[in-house]
Amino acid sequence: MEAPTASRRQRHYLRAVSMVGACLATTTAGTVYLFSTYGPALSQRLGLNSSQSNFVAISANYGLLLSGPFFGWAADTVGPQLLSVFAAVGSFAAFSALAYTYDGELGLYGGWPVLALYMVLVGLSAQAANMAAVTTTTKNFKQNRGGA
Repeated sequence: MEAPTASRRQRHYLRAVSMVGACLATTTAGTVYLFSTYGPALSQRLGLNSSQSNFVAISANYGLLLSGPFFGWAADTVGPQLLSVFAAVGSFAAFSALAYTYDGELGLYGGWPVLALYMVLVGLSAQAANMAAVTTTTKNFKQNRGGA
């Protein structure tokens, strides 16, 4: 017995939903650059000097840019679902840790390198979300990849 196939209308609906989801997911790639908005307040509150603050800021870029080949391979091998879960959990954990550290609830045990690790996780999560979105879009729009 054959598996039921989705109607043309259902396929178009699912493609549209996946496109909206991919667009929302790619907005997280810009969170790396949000540090310029909250970085000065974070640095002042935690007593970081300019070198420490700059190292914390650049750590997100290292996480984002150096993980690209790995997450590209992972997207092709395991699919975008697992990357999406990692991106969601990683972003939530990293930004929660930054917020709790800023409020003084988490403490800054280990000093500013711990903040740099949080920012690396922000970069990793942003890259995972971006790769998941690109992979989903390319799989759903085989003939119109450029437009998608």
